[in-house]
Amino acid sequence: MPRPQENTKGGSPDGPQPEAFRLISLALWRERRHTERLLNSLLVAIKAEIGLVEERTSAKLEEIDTSVGLIARELARRSGGPPSNGTGS
Repeated sequence: MPRPQENTKGGSPDGPQPEAFRLISLALWRERRHTERLLNSLLVAIKAEIGLVEERTSAKLEEIDTSVGLIARELARRSGGPPSNGTGS
């Protein structure tokens, strides 16, 4: 980019540089587009991770539900039977 005193396209040497503004605007637009793409890919990765965590949590909850059901059935069976003699069997 020419120095202000070397600007021969008209205007004063201290005036705005339209080419510089255009290049800066273009660079900012490219940076914004790049940042948007990065953020979108991060969002996709985060959503995928959340989905995996939800699946694992759901599986664990199903295991807990099964265990609680087994315990409840065993307790119901024991409460319907003869009283325990204190030996645990």
